[in-house]
Amino acid sequence: MLAPQDISLFLNNSLAPTHEKVELDGETGLPDSIRDMPDQVSGHFVELEPSVAHDIESAWKRVMMLNATRVLYTFSYDAAAHRFTNAVKRLEEITEPDADHRGVAHVISHGWITFAVRILSF
Repeated sequence: MLAPQDISLFLNNSLAPTHEKVELDGETGLPDSIRDMPDQVSGHFVELEPSVAHDIESAWKRVMMLNATRVLYTFSYDAAAHRFTNAVKRLEEITEPDADHRGVAHVISHGWITFAVRILSF
């Protein structure tokens, strides 16, 4: 098991995250690239306050960001074990050079909504 790490937890479409510590299952750390982020993760919360555990258990929508890639994962929660399972990647980013090679075009999909962003570099 890996060392505990800070995550951002969003419950019920909250715009402000709650920061918690988790230990991920597995032997390797998470990558720094969006493209390389795993499709599924699992693990458990560390030192979870009872009120936060109750909020997670009763939430109708649970989303977490595990690292600086800002990839979102929805997850199932086992209150007795403080475990999250079936955490599924919800945000994908595809990066391609644009036609004039001056920038990068990003296509970001989140559920059924797709955004296109062009970042220019001169």
